[in-house]
Amino acid sequence: FYVVAVPKSLASTAKLSLDFALRKMMKDHYVFRHLNACEKMGYATTICCDKRETLTTNRMTVVQAYVGEKHWKNVETPDRAKEIIIPDNIKEIICESVSVNSSYSSKLLVN
Repeated sequence: FYVVAVPKSLASTAKLSLDFALRKMMKDHYVFRHLNACEKMGYATTICCDKRETLTTNRMTVVQAYVGEKHWKNVETPDRAKEIIIPDNIKEIICESVSVNSSYSSKLLVN
């Protein structure tokens, strides 16, 4: 049994912090199509970006991967990527993580 006390000002502090971050990013000329994406970025532990440091969707390719405590280098070609063997338990964790962290409808294909 746990008792948790949340200060009344916590919600307003989080809102002000997000507002400050949004204003700074707008001043630096960052463009967001979905402003709620900024809030979600706060939960990210790894952020992928392309050569121009812009976040993109469906246009990025993996060149290195660290999966199941093994580092795979130079996997940018489809033939090389097929050599990666991911254990079933790791695949399950990846699928669950992707589905939980996705807010938009998407198709998840597992081979």
